[in-house]
Amino acid sequence: MLNYQVDPDLLREYVPSGTELDLYDGDTFISLVGLQFLRAKVLGALAFSFHSDFDEINLRFYVRRREGNKCRRGVAFIREIVPKWLIAQVARLAYGENYFCYPMRHCVNKLMSN
Repeated sequence: MLNYQVDPDLLREYVPSGTELDLYDGDTFISLVGLQFLRAKVLGALAFSFHSDFDEINLRFYVRRREGNKCRRGVAFIREIVPKWLIAQVARLAYGENYFCYPMRHCVNKLMSN
C-alpha cells in the first residue's frame, strides 16, 4: 500500500453522490493498493476455472457520508486493475466496478535472517 497526498480538486469528479472527501489532518490522500485474491467467487457462489486466483491493483481515495450525527467512512475507487479480461468484464457487469485488464505479475522474496 502506497499513500500519496493530492490536491482535492483532482478527485472531485470521482466523489460518489451523497459522499464527501474524507480528509486526514486537513489533507486529501489517495492510495495504491496491491491485493492477491485466492479462491475468489462471483457473488459469493460461482468460481471460474483458472480465474479464481489473481492479483489486483486498485487506486482509491477516502470518503465519508453523514447519517444524522454519525459519520460513516469508506473508499471510492478510481481504477481497479486485474490481469485477466474475464475477471474485469464480470466485475464490471456483476458489481458495476471500474475494472480494467492489464498484464501483471508478482513474486514473493523471503528475507533470510542470520
